[in-house]
Amino acid sequence: MEVLRLVPIFLCLLPGALSKEWSIRALSRRALSTSCVVIPCTFDFPSHPYTALHGAWFKYWYYWKYAVYYTKDPGYGMSTFVGRTKIVGDLEQKNCSLRINNLSPDDSDVYYFYVQLEGFGDHTFKEPVHLQVVQIPDRPEILLTEDITEGKPASIICKALYACPDNHPFLNWSALPDSTVGTITKSSDEVSTVLTFKPSFKHHGLTVHCTSKYPETAHQLVNSVTLSVKYFPRNTHISMTFIKGNIITLNCSSKGNPAIHRFSWSKVSHGRDTELRGVGQTITVPIGFGEEISYYCKATNTLGSSQSAPVTIPTQYGAIILSESKCTRYLDNVTCLCVVQSNSTVEVKWHWPGRSIKVTGSDGVYKTQCIRAGPLVTNTLTISGSNLTIEMINCSVANSQGRAPSWMQLEIQSEKVERMLEKIPTIPLAAAGGTMLLIVSMAVVCLIVKACRRNGKPAGNETDKTETPVSEDKSEMRSLSPKQKAEKYAKLLPALPKVAQKKEEEALEIKPNRCINSSQDHDIYENWEFDKSLVYGNV
Repeated sequence: MEVLRLVPIFLCLLPGALSKEWSIRALSRRALSTSCVVIPCTFDFPSHPYTALHGAWFKYWYYWKYAVYYTKDPGYGMSTFVGRTKIVGDLEQKNCSLRINNLSPDDSDVYYFYVQLEGFGDHTFKEPVHLQVVQIPDRPEILLTEDITEGKPASIICKALYACPDNHPFLNWSALPDSTVGTITKSSDEVSTVLTFKPSFKHHGLTVHCTSKYPETAHQLVNSVTLSVKYFPRNTHISMTFIKGNIITLNCSSKGNPAIHRFSWSKVSHGRDTELRGVGQTITVPIGFGEEISYYCKATNTLGSSQSAPVTIPTQYGAIILSESKCTRYLDNVTCLCVVQSNSTVEVKWHWPGRSIKVTGSDGVYKTQCIRAGPLVTNTLTISGSNLTIEMINCSVANSQGRAPSWMQLEIQSEKVERMLEKIPTIPLAAAGGTMLLIVSMAVVCLIVKACRRNGKPAGNETDKTETPVSEDKSEMRSLSPKQKAEKYAKLLPALPKVAQKKEEEALEIKPNRCINSSQDHDIYENWEFDKSLVYGNV
């Protein structure tokens, strides 16, 4: 059994020894197991010509004091601390900082300090110092500016536990557009780093991660915060929907934070603007009958307002860009649809920064197609590339009557992986196996029937059992296992012709400035012809 050594205690009989001038400032600490800790400590004593000779740190066990470290005899103290502890401060400079190496959870306790002064004796400070040793550090702490507004510089602070001067954790930020990372700064108990950026609406909703890595213990922890950036309304635009009875619905859309709380509309006729009263986000207007009328809307939140571009209401011979028009960003391209309703010939144009396209066809990077079905015209634009930075594309349409073109601004939306995965049905393995067996069986029957018909022999004719021994083999087939049935069917399968693959050079040819009319004899699916009797041959 270990023999605990008592710290020598000198009774102080001098008057005034416990005066208010005795003071100590030591900070409690949280530290990491197997690492080290330095407990910062300073002390003071009455204004007399005393010099500190020795000092000791100790802790209580019941009512006894047991030395943790004693400067007069470093080997004097509890055996569990000998060789692991040291007073690293200069006592003559009134610094009593203590270092403990190779920490364990058993070191979590309350510690005290006393000092021996030349010409005075010793003094024990009653203020306790708490030490907590944890096996796993906490996640890094993230401090974020409460009010982040577009255009005003903002910063995010990441802090992590730091108790051992020899091994500080490394802090790393995840990528954030238009941001800079400051150097790591150290204090007595933590390290920190600052991420500064100039907020914009693009930062709204982004998640920022901070990772702390402790090389000495291989601990790696992550914390995150989602940015909420306040910005005035943006991307305000009008979508137009044609409904029965020569009526058009106009809807005003915009994005902002805080949310849009007010939509207003104005009508432009004969060069004069008239504000509409008592309207909301959506209005309904009649189709034009010769007079050119346009509308624009304004979206407002607590930070400001944003106005849309005006849209011209088409006349009976005008063109309407429908709200079904959209742009989608895929992994390797951006695909846009411009859906137009018009009773006359129209010309659809695509516009985005540095580019304008109106001719249908393909140049290897840009590809456009146009199909017309009655009054409905669908123009498709495909831009190939995996790192496209385009955010907005405009679709405009002009008719043959020479009236001003109408246009719509299409924001590019990303196709989410989760949405793509939802399109893939999940089938239990057992059910999938049964389904495949049934399909193979159906394919075999169809091929046998087809072969019989080509030879001029009816399937299942009882007068020709040697050619179609189906009824004779029925009982035999029932007794076979699924695997044996599949092998038997495989022997009956004739050589199947392969369906020719659709080649890119055989794709539908589209003439410049013209739309294919699906009501004409021209079949837009002509390149997909195949032998329909072989539909089961590819299962």
